[in-house]
Amino acid sequence: MHLAQHTSTHLLGNFLGDFVKGKQWQQLPIELQKGVQLHRWIDSYTDRSPIVQQLTRIFPQGVQRYAGIAIDIYFDHLLVTSWSDYCEYPADDLYSRFYQQLENSPKMLPVNAHFYRVRRGLLERRWLAHYGNQVTCLKAMRAIEHRSRFTLDFAETCYHVLRTHHGTFVQHFTEFYPQLLFSAQKYVNESFKCQETLA
Repeated sequence: MHLAQHTSTHLLGNFLGDFVKGKQWQQLPIELQKGVQLHRWIDSYTDRSPIVQQLTRIFPQGVQRYAGIAIDIYFDHLLVTSWSDYCEYPADDLYSRFYQQLENSPKMLPVNAHFYRVRRGLLERRWLAHYGNQVTCLKAMRAIEHRSRFTLDFAETCYHVLRTHHGTFVQHFTEFYPQLLFSAQKYVNESFKCQETLA
């Protein structure tokens, strides 16, 4: 959500990146399409980051395949707890705008069924702000375990790593996030300007 605000792209569109598979994004309105594209770019950029790859090696080998999930969730937590370092406006203002867009989202979107379950939970419990609490990271990882088709067992171990090495994660996040902000804006400026020129 913050990266969407930072790059002046659509809040809901960026959120939909987790729920639109394959080329389904091409069926969305153009502003939502841009949000999905940015979301996917952010995921790719983060996975390739040497900083994130270095953090991955902190996790025991048995759960390293899930380290990216844990780091992504913990970085959300660290952003919320250091919000004023990156934003001049209150986080609640951004959440409110996002919840409004979510509530007014089109009835028939090319998304998987999980989107509507998450949508209902977000609108009923408004839990984005809960990421300021460290234990929310554990709850988020447990939820991923629960809804997986496969037998996953990583939440407790990853959460222990995150808490034990909290200072290291803070240090690396402080280095990583400004780079991501700059690179995301550069991606939007170059990619979407090019799309508009072609159109």
